[in-house]
Amino acid sequence: MVDASLTLINAVSVHAVGNKLLGEELTLSDDILHLPNDKLKSHLLTYFFSSFNSPEYYNFDLEKDGSNPHVVYTLVKEIFADPASLHDHSIDLAQHLYNVSQHSHIKCGDLFVGHFSGVVIER
Repeated sequence: MVDASLTLINAVSVHAVGNKLLGEELTLSDDILHLPNDKLKSHLLTYFFSSFNSPEYYNFDLEKDGSNPHVVYTLVKEIFADPASLHDHSIDLAQHLYNVSQHSHIKCGDLFVGHFSGVVIER
């Protein structure tokens, strides 16, 4: 179960990631998303956490070849180590996603990278 009732949004960056193979663009935001009021923050929290409605947990194989950690894992680990680096690393994540997602069936979309505190996860 995920309890987000006491969760705070510390920072969010948003980028538009197109399909490189189809000639779509990668649009990177200049700065973190500024959230002007609590109502918007509340709506975003509902949006971000609404998918976590069942107690399913995932385990990912983070080692690419046994010696080099996965790019996404490394960037996310750096965000957790230094939350102020979120926006810069979110750009790196968006660029990585854009460069490796090369299949004609992959659709463009928004990439949200956020840092939250106060999330309670129980198994």
